Amino acid sequence: MYKLQPLFKSVGETPHPSCVYKMKKISDHFNNNVTENNGTDCDAQDSATPNNCEVEQLEKRWTEITSRLQRLQSELAAIKTGSSSGLSSFIDAGPAPPLSVKGLAVQQDLLILRISSLMTSLFELKSRLALMDDPQERNFQDLVIHASPSNPPHSLPLLRERMEKLGVPVYARTHVHSAIAGNKLLSDTLKSFICSDSRLERSQAHMAITLIWIKAGDGEEPSLVVSPSSQAVAINGEANIARYLARFVPGLLDYENQPLKAAQIDQFLDLTESTAPLGSRGMKRERAATLQSLDSTLSSRKSLEETSNEIGLVDFVVYSALVNSCMEKEIGKNVRAWMDRCRSTVKQATAPSDSKRSILENYLKELGIAFRTVEHPAVFTVEAMMEHISHLAGFHAKNLLVKDKKTGKLYLITARHDATVQLSQVSKIIGAKELRFADAETLEATLGVQQGSVTPFALLNDAQQQRVTFVLDGQLWDEKNGKDSYLNFHPMTNEATTSITVAGFKIFLKATGHEPVIIQL
Repeated sequence: MYKLQPLFKSVGETPHPSCVYKMKKISDHFNNNVTENNGTDCDAQDSATPNNCEVEQLEKRWTEITSRLQRLQSELAAIKTGSSSGLSSFIDAGPAPPLSVKGLAVQQDLLILRISSLMTSLFELKSRLALMDDPQERNFQDLVIHASPSNPPHSLPLLRERMEKLGVPVYARTHVHSAIAGNKLLSDTLKSFICSDSRLERSQAHMAITLIWIKAGDGEEPSLVVSPSSQAVAINGEANIARYLARFVPGLLDYENQPLKAAQIDQFLDLTESTAPLGSRGMKRERAATLQSLDSTLSSRKSLEETSNEIGLVDFVVYSALVNSCMEKEIGKNVRAWMDRCRSTVKQATAPSDSKRSILENYLKELGIAFRTVEHPAVFTVEAMMEHISHLAGFHAKNLLVKDKKTGKLYLITARHDATVQLSQVSKIIGAKELRFADAETLEATLGVQQGSVTPFALLNDAQQQRVTFVLDGQLWDEKNGKDSYLNFHPMTNEATTSITVAGFKIFLKATGHEPVIIQL
């Protein structure tokens, strides 16, 4: 219909160069000649001079970096070994040969890993020191845990005990909400489920834990409140409570430093969530498969923590889940043996040292045995003990829990404090193959005491299972007159010593079912 003129008139082609700019390669200085675009040759020496300068600068930089890395490595090695020579040895060292880029990267990675490890250790040390600081300056933790009597957090007393071993005094108390005061599930054990040493006051503690039994639905998990005024969501479940405490108390669980170990730990902890296989609302079919897997895992080790045979934090939480959700017939042989070890540990953790002593004293009173107890500071060696009790009449003793390497049989050896005890000689006398000292876990699981508090009075805790054979120095068995008729032992705690007559001790051993094997030393 009509034709319009184009908006823009056509323009001619604009010529442009094939190359805007060109820069020589650094490696060109290795060539004899450099060919220019126009095909002419230039003097090689003149063209390579600026590149040579750049290469020399790079080589110098590599040398400086290498030297700095070597100095850092020397300092780290000196710090680890405690040597001062390593800190100054690099001063006189000549420049190291240049490293390749790959070699330098490897050196850097190794150094970063070492520095990271040292920084983590330093952080843990600073955290531990902060926990031991003046009560007015430290970050006091006031924790409140709500739980149902139908689903008690059995790991809690063990966590409290483990934190105290790490130097974190814990003020712990148990309360019952008025709504469930008459609940039939509230046994005397639950009413004193978690408690600290009665001599520890709240102002002296670094952490306060208050457990409150409340009315809750079946299978409801325990919950932790750190700060009611600012915490919008509670921390639910024993696994998450344990994770929180592990992060607050360095050394409770090596959780952050080893990613692979942390992943394995999380796999076990995740099994205990309420809807997980070992949780209170888990599926029965899934629980059976999980228990079978656990039984296989525990066939080759004593703990769920692969790097340790001692009952640890992971074992505490999984044990609690099994107690609350599983029936006896569902559990395999290996899991049952592991649960027995956990149960013994729980039993000891729920009774503080002063309670153990009171249990023993009540037992002696029931048997009509006279005794006298003297308190003193905690002692861990015979020499330290004698500084406080040498004035007491009678024999003082040292006690050793040992294990037959071949049969696994346990022996408690009690002898005069100054007698020489050679395990090889004792082995021949009692017919054992080879005696070794038992570990702390075995000590707590069988006799219910900690290292430093070993005593023949602890045979009271072995009265039912009879796992320990009692071996006694003959001079402590003969009844004598006067001061030699008394024996002095720790009353389940190394903060006191109890005196008892030989005749009274014989009555005690008969009541616990331990006939001694008498040997002459």
